[in-house]
Amino acid sequence: VKMTVTLTGKLPLAFFMNNNTRLYASATYTRIITETAVGTHSFFFSPIDYVYDNKGCGNYNVLGGPNNFTIRALPTATVTGTDSACFGATKNIKIALTGSPPWYITYDSAGLGPVTIKRYNTPVFIPVSAIGTWTYTVTAVADSFCSKTTSSSATIKIKPIPSIVQPANQSYCAGAATSPFSFTSIPAGGTFSWTNSNTAIGLAASGTGAIPSFVPTNAGVSAISGTISVSPIVEGCPGNPSTYTITVNPLPSITT
Repeated sequence: VKMTVTLTGKLPLAFFMNNNTRLYASATYTRIITETAVGTHSFFFSPIDYVYDNKGCGNYNVLGGPNNFTIRALPTATVTGTDSACFGATKNIKIALTGSPPWYITYDSAGLGPVTIKRYNTPVFIPVSAIGTWTYTVTAVADSFCSKTTSSSATIKIKPIPSIVQPANQSYCAGAATSPFSFTSIPAGGTFSWTNSNTAIGLAASGTGAIPSFVPTNAGVSAISGTISVSPIVEGCPGNPSTYTITVNPLPSITT
């Protein structure tokens, strides 16, 4: 904020303001006083203030003012809330504001274009629940007095619930070692845990990763089977299990 004081006399000049608490020198007849500090300011000439020139001449008859003005702090918007979650959960972008309400907040989400919202309270919460990676960046904020461009952002990633490419049912002959059997998740990159309902087929009751090579067993005369239930996890998000069967056929025999 700038205030202009017009002077007369023999240059250079000097003058006191605000009850002798402010001294200013001037090499011209116009003295511009600049104030930048946040707060309420008052400028005035009181009975004990005076102006004098380089000849030593002074004048106490300089009463005037006050001139009052307020410098307000620019509003701010601070964005937090960077996080991740599995689909089905909701996470919140938090925007903390300073200044005088109401606020006008302009933000961009994942490059979808600017959106301006008006709010009367701080903080502001923006819920995020859709699958994807969402970066919210506040680019401008205004309160009831001032405005400011800014750049503050946070990112929330909502991850999909994974599934498994459905395994085909398997059939083996007893006694012949199998090849390992791997699973594929959607999206890719999953880890797996599995259970087997019938250990009589020669496979362990449970495990992780691929089904390992094993030697199928069947001590009977008819086929037996086990149900394999496989559960995926991708980026910490568990998926629903898929099931398939492993059938073990007995070896043929000759009865005499």
